Amino acid sequence: MNDPATPPTLRRYVLPSQDSFGGWGIFVIASDGYFSCVSDYGNYAFRWTAIGEGRDFRDFLAQIGSDYLLSKISPGPTYDGDLTEKNVLALIQKQLEEGLIDEDDAERERELLREESHLENEIHFYRWSEETAIEHDVSEIYETSHPSDVIAFCEKLLPRFQAALRAELAEERDKADFRYAKTPLIHE
Repeated sequence: MNDPATPPTLRRYVLPSQDSFGGWGIFVIASDGYFSCVSDYGNYAFRWTAIGEGRDFRDFLAQIGSDYLLSKISPGPTYDGDLTEKNVLALIQKQLEEGLIDEDDAERERELLREESHLENEIHFYRWSEETAIEHDVSEIYETSHPSDVIAFCEKLLPRFQAALRAELAEERDKADFRYAKTPLIHE
C-alpha cells in the first residue's frame, strides 16, 4: 500500500462484452486499496486497508477468490423465493410419501403456493406460512442467497479482470527482467 503522504496511483481497466449477453465492466483501482467497477452485472466498490506490507494491490486482486470478493461487495444474502418454493414442494412430497397428508391435501397445498405467487417474496412466504395446513419449521424451508447479479459479477467478470491484472504484472516483470539483464556488470 502507499505511504499516506504519496497520492495513490489510479488505474482503469475496460473489459468489453464478450458476446451479445453482455459481460462488460469498467474497473478503477488505486494503489491504496480502492476498488470499484461499473458493469452490466451491477456497480460495486470496496476499499481494503490491509493487504500485506509492500504488496502490490493488483497482485492482491489477481489472487482473491470470488467468494471472498462476494463477501465484500454483496449487500448480503436476501430471501430466495425459488429455493424456498423448492423446499416447500419437497416438504409436500415428503409428507405425501410418509402418509401425513393425502393427494387432495397435497393439491390444496400446491394451489396455495400458486395463490401466493410461488413465494416470490417474503410477504407471500409469510402468508403461505400462516395459511398452510402442513406442519413445518420455517427455518428449514426459508432460503436466502446473494443477488444473482453480484454472483454473476464474481463468477464471470472477476476472472477476466484478474487475467488482465496478471498479464499486466507479468509484462512489467518481463520488462524489469530485460532491463536488469541489459545492465552491464561493473567490476572494480
